[in-house]
Amino acid sequence: MNEFLELVTQRPDPLLWKKGTFCPYCKSKSVQTFSSRTTLVGYSGKNMNHTHTECRCMECNKEFTIETKGYDNVWFTDSKGRILLGIPYCFEHYVYTCKHCGGDVVHKFYNISDDKEAQFVTVTVSSQKGIPSVHHQYCVFECQQCHEKIRSENDYMHAS
Repeated sequence: MNEFLELVTQRPDPLLWKKGTFCPYCKSKSVQTFSSRTTLVGYSGKNMNHTHTECRCMECNKEFTIETKGYDNVWFTDSKGRILLGIPYCFEHYVYTCKHCGGDVVHKFYNISDDKEAQFVTVTVSSQKGIPSVHHQYCVFECQQCHEKIRSENDYMHAS
């Protein structure tokens, strides 16, 4: 994660879920929710569902989405998938801001077996404690402007 944080301006905020609903642009608590959707992930003792709550600030009139994964991972995005606050523990494609030049940082997955770009993400997770997950791909985060990049040998959720 240290290499990832050297590349992007966004920072994890483990207490973001405790702060409630607020506007990431102007910090107002006057926020209207107008849509919400949730993925359904099997339940194994910990809620790992991914929820998107679309909001509009009543003060500055900007729209944003509050995303959660489980109970304690919260991040804010704009309509184009740019991370505004927090860092997600999710393999979906988000846009970060490069710490070096301000450009867009995106990620791609590559197959470990042949170093070719993966067409889909495969993560095999063990259900038994003490047995590691099997990783079929690695992830590369790269700035589209200055081409600074990092490679993560772990899946996305462990890189960020």
